[in-house]
Amino acid sequence: MEFHSHTQNHISYQTYKLSDLCHFEKGMKLHHSQRIEGDYLVIDNQTYPKYSHSFYNTERDTLICNIIGPTAGNIRVYPVPTYVTENCVKITIKNTQIVLKEYLYRVMLYKMKDKIKNIVEGSAIKIIKMRNLMDLEIKIPPLQYQNFQNKRNLLFFLESQQ
Repeated sequence: MEFHSHTQNHISYQTYKLSDLCHFEKGMKLHHSQRIEGDYLVIDNQTYPKYSHSFYNTERDTLICNIIGPTAGNIRVYPVPTYVTENCVKITIKNTQIVLKEYLYRVMLYKMKDKIKNIVEGSAIKIIKMRNLMDLEIKIPPLQYQNFQNKRNLLFFLESQQ
């Protein structure tokens, strides 16, 4: 694991590659003929889930990044189990002693949006190579600054990642 340290607003941040912090797993193909209407949303390259399925392959509150299609680069989390297709990648935290899931989600959604959009390739069919996503760097403060229940931490967050 390689990281760099720097200080901003009197807080020491460590810079990591996403691959050092997270596991990445591509979703599974689900042909329309295999889909059985059920209780679980199917997460594909659409802006909003349009289908459901009878079983899930992703636990609730998992970070999901679209990697293929017009929504490539979108980051989402669902509060329920879902079925994630091959057009998305599931992102799970390796070590919660370094980064909290809520912090990572907010940074990827708000602060890294441009970085993620910049690694999208293709004009007709948009695609993100998983390796490029894994190589993105992120600044991580100490754990006590990653909890957004504290308004001071939220202010630090808004000033960081620039």
